[in-house]
Amino acid sequence: MNSITNDIIKMSSAIVETSYDILEGLKKSDVVLLEKAIEQLANIDINANKIDNKIISSIQLLCKCENSTRELVSYFRIVSEFVQAARILRSFCRYILTYINEHSFMAAKEYILKIFQLSIDAFIMSIELIKKRDYLDNTFRQIRVKQAEGHELLAKLEKNITEFDTKYTLKCAGVLNTAEKLDEVFKTAIAIAKIILLIHDNGKIRIC
Repeated sequence: MNSITNDIIKMSSAIVETSYDILEGLKKSDVVLLEKAIEQLANIDINANKIDNKIISSIQLLCKCENSTRELVSYFRIVSEFVQAARILRSFCRYILTYINEHSFMAAKEYILKIFQLSIDAFIMSIELIKKRDYLDNTFRQIRVKQAEGHELLAKLEKNITEFDTKYTLKCAGVLNTAEKLDEVFKTAIAIAKIILLIHDNGKIRIC
């Protein structure tokens, strides 16, 4: 079990590390750094498959232990959420590369940077719950707060985007849609936190 947990944490750390590369790429409008991030995130699927195989083997060995089996099945779901997060970030990078030199992106850049940072903060908080399951409810609330702050910034961006570009062009709409992709990272962080809460409560579902 510890080996699987360590593998999951290692994979999540790789996503976080690449996320900071993306953040740096956004700040500098660095195409090379963003393209490198896309390549790195593609490896997450391969790592996830290895972890899934390890989980299957462990379930076969521990099938008579209900709690251990439940936790291992939950790990399947967590790995799936990490894969989803990596795919969202890859998609985000590809779209950013399309608009990176456009006026609409440069004008919205400050908003996008702040939303991106909030989404990664929420994602890191969910990872911390896997490492150390203390203060679960408090951490879950903090993740929700980060999401709410992100939503507030997205709303401001949507409201002000016509000020950045007097003509609401397709490129302007594309930048907004790209920023909205980051909401999926918040949802992933919340999903991971809910899975950890489920493990902690021995399978009892909460209404969060």
